Amino acid sequence: MDVVGFCDLKTKDGLGITGTSRTMFANRISYFLNVKGPSNTVDSACCSSTVALEQALLAINRGECEAAIVGSSNLCLCPQTMLNYSRCITIARDGKTKSFAENADGCAKSDAINMLYLQKARDALSVKSRFISRIAAETGQVFGFKRDPNSSTLFLKQFYEEANVSPEEVEFVEAFGSASPEADKMELQAIEKVFCRNRTDTLFVGSVMSNIGYTDCASGITAMTKVLLGYHKGEIAGNLHCEKPRKDVGALRDGRMHVVRDNQSIRCTYTAVNGLSVTGVNSHILLHGRLKLEDFTRYKSTIPRLLTVSSRQESTLSKIFEDLKSRPIDPEELALLHNIHANNIPGHLGRGYIILGCAYADGCLTAEEMILAAYSRGRVSLDTKFIRGAMAAVGLGYKNFSKLCPPEIDVACHNGPESCTISGPADKITEFVAKLTADGIFAKEVPCSNIAYHSRYIAAAGPKLLEYLTNVVRDPKPRSDRWLSTSVPKEKWNEPRAKLCSADYLTNNLLSPVLFEETSRLVPSNAVLVEIAPHGLLQAILKRSLPKYCKNIALTKRGHVDNAVFLLDAIGQLYIEGFTPVVQALYPKVEFPVSTGTPHLAHHVEWIHSELWKVCKYVNSSVRKSSSCDFLINTYDDEHSKVLYPFSAALVAAWDTLAMTLGERKKDVSVQFRDIYLYSQPIMHDQRQLRLRVSLHRGNGQFH
Repeated sequence: MDVVGFCDLKTKDGLGITGTSRTMFANRISYFLNVKGPSNTVDSACCSSTVALEQALLAINRGECEAAIVGSSNLCLCPQTMLNYSRCITIARDGKTKSFAENADGCAKSDAINMLYLQKARDALSVKSRFISRIAAETGQVFGFKRDPNSSTLFLKQFYEEANVSPEEVEFVEAFGSASPEADKMELQAIEKVFCRNRTDTLFVGSVMSNIGYTDCASGITAMTKVLLGYHKGEIAGNLHCEKPRKDVGALRDGRMHVVRDNQSIRCTYTAVNGLSVTGVNSHILLHGRLKLEDFTRYKSTIPRLLTVSSRQESTLSKIFEDLKSRPIDPEELALLHNIHANNIPGHLGRGYIILGCAYADGCLTAEEMILAAYSRGRVSLDTKFIRGAMAAVGLGYKNFSKLCPPEIDVACHNGPESCTISGPADKITEFVAKLTADGIFAKEVPCSNIAYHSRYIAAAGPKLLEYLTNVVRDPKPRSDRWLSTSVPKEKWNEPRAKLCSADYLTNNLLSPVLFEETSRLVPSNAVLVEIAPHGLLQAILKRSLPKYCKNIALTKRGHVDNAVFLLDAIGQLYIEGFTPVVQALYPKVEFPVSTGTPHLAHHVEWIHSELWKVCKYVNSSVRKSSSCDFLINTYDDEHSKVLYPFSAALVAAWDTLAMTLGERKKDVSVQFRDIYLYSQPIMHDQRQLRLRVSLHRGNGQFH
């Protein structure tokens, strides 16, 4: 069937060929995923997917790509396909594929869409198995599933000689199992000669065709999927519809070979997948499972587990969370999810930090330098003799308060239009706080260890702190644009002293007043600010001072029941705001690849099924004579960029429908419109497509 014949004849750019030709299918997927490297469509009938798998393996071994996506699909959309297959191979009338059974009477056609990701073991986060494959073309005129046992035996023996593996080491063979009585017998005889000659234990055989039917070009990967799931679960699915296995094969009679009818445990050693094609191609794949037992004691954590996930739909997030809550915590599964969300996401917003934490977050200081800088600041505060100082919060902004401030007291922090912090001698601060309170102005002393920070009274600490920090910050780095300095006025930001995160800059930060009010005006309206401090002291000030769309996040809170939970919640808020915190750094490092049996992640993907696509029951000549046509129109189309959908476009749509009904190109169809009634023009919407259906009445030529 030529699918190119279904492309829209009215297109002018020739994309009907590239969009519907089988040759281009793989390339279309590569383009959509933006992946580079070999991109091939393989058609080898029932062995198509295994041939593609071998091509992928060769491409990786040749260095043409680091990994490969191998997919196969088979959809039965029209009865003609089944009819033609029934003339070539034996099709079961009851729809049951009875592989290796005495009453086998053919297979049932079925659908399958499956995908494998192939990569080098050293790069894999999760390994199901390693594999060796081989493809051979049958010589002579062969059509169907019957194979001469002698030629199949020779093919399999050569395979295992090249692989340097004894066939007796294989514990399970996933056979093709077409349920054709003669073909099944020939395949089992070849398996018997190769795998059971010197065997001391039982060889288990099965066929996924009995479970889901004959999936044509997808058969190879379908069979592999069954085996890989068996490795994952530790047991192979049993055959269906095989109440009485056939007795005309010696190994089945004497027990050297056994058809798996109930789920069978496997040891995760060698298994084989045998493939046949109606065109005469043979394939054989040897798999070796990877067994890594779970040991969660290695990944014990003293804090709760944080998980960050994303999705296109809110419902997906709920499903993921509900799924994870319904099962015991699997640290390796969470590690896989952490790894997925470890990549940077474009569109990160600005942030604001208290200076020492900001330097580390900005990349100016290493973690070691940040800790030593904080230690130096604390040490000099203890080693230097200061006057007995105090600090207090005042409910007035710097502009209004500066007129009331006594000369002995300094304004240490310009917090906002209605708040500032003062610093000075303890007795003067206590006296002044009492006066402000009496005058009806909010004032309250704040704990400061009797040190008047950010005032003239701690200037003596400057030389010693500079000495300490010079030994800590040996290679000063320039501050980035995200770092808004609160210790240097904006007009001095271009001076050398302010450009670098140096010992001099950090010393000045301790001695100078905090110009938070002035600097907060420079914070972008959509910024996310993280307060790095022992307590979220500035949260109230930030909410009052910054634009309403700014997000303020504190990492700790004094008096909270569990500050570890508070911190994890803050990290989660950062993730929601579009950032990518390295969550896995909080927990013991998981060794990849993960253990056997670690839950898959694919079931967490939820597709958006909002678009309806019509599929014909089957293809025949009446499709060409359809009398209705649907159009999807949006403002991004080159031909439809108007706010209102014009009446003339509706007439053209009717013209297109007539041409489609006649099976001709529009330019070859002459039309004349009369008795046209115009009602209202649809308004185009930026976020929604306009759906237009044109129905043509063949009898009288009317349309609507």
